[in-house]
Amino acid sequence: MVGDTPLPPLLVFNVQMPQYPAAFWGASDGPGQSIVYYFALPEDFDPETFQNRAALGLLQRFVSNGRESDGSPTRERLKMIVRCCNAEEWAAAAPLNSAEYKLLVNYNEKPVLTRPQHFFYVGPNYLEVDMDVHSYAYLARKALNSYHSRLKSVVWENAFVLQGNASEELPEQVLGCGRIYRTDFEGARALNDLGAVSEVHSRAPSALAPESLAFGSAGTSRVASPPAEPAAADAADAAGARLAAAAAGGGSGGDGGGASAAVAVAAAAGVTAARLAAAAEAGVKAAPVAVVAEAGG
Repeated sequence: MVGDTPLPPLLVFNVQMPQYPAAFWGASDGPGQSIVYYFALPEDFDPETFQNRAALGLLQRFVSNGRESDGSPTRERLKMIVRCCNAEEWAAAAPLNSAEYKLLVNYNEKPVLTRPQHFFYVGPNYLEVDMDVHSYAYLARKALNSYHSRLKSVVWENAFVLQGNASEELPEQVLGCGRIYRTDFEGARALNDLGAVSEVHSRAPSALAPESLAFGSAGTSRVASPPAEPAAADAADAAGARLAAAAAGGGSGGDGGGASAAVAVAAAAGVTAARLAAAAEAGVKAAPVAVVAEAGG
């Protein structure tokens, strides 16, 4: 039975990627980059007319941190699917050795449950999920580290899905997906290089501009949003350093990285909600954005 749990207008995924060599022993904490995705609920979405009622109920239990009939948390069903769109081209351009290429082919487009290395944060009008790749298995971290410096020629996509276990929950529904196109992660700038940290603590998240993180922090490709109104664009420029500073403090990975990255994403989610509302009032069509930015986690 579908409950009355309202769905948040914004769903934020923060994939926290380590930037240091993988170690078999010791703490998994250090410099990192975050790939942050923002997904907005379609304006015309009506839960009353959504045909797959079981899938809708699954999503509502996911949002409300509910449990399944076997007592397991619904949030443990979250999966991430990574797809390399130009595997052959990238293998030649990177280049990849035979072991790296085999690993890519074997795991390309394979769903991976994000548990237990994920954390959830709920705020006004948004749900955020942080995926701590710093805590992934050693072999996965080692492979990612070896690929990192050669990602600028790859085209890859991430999709986020809730696993359907019962026949009535199928086909599985994609919560959101985004493409990252030939991005040079080595050229991304640190958020704390973009402005003073002190200002962010005196500013409410609603005063910050969402586009500042997208344009100012990475200097890399992203999914474009429509041009903002002139006043909004000026506000975005002025608030760029303040939003960037929100994620500058603290460590990377683990609880520290999750906390510092969560500050930035929470602020960004709040201001994205404000941006969508302002755009609606101005009659401007606002699109979800995918952001590639270097962060503390």
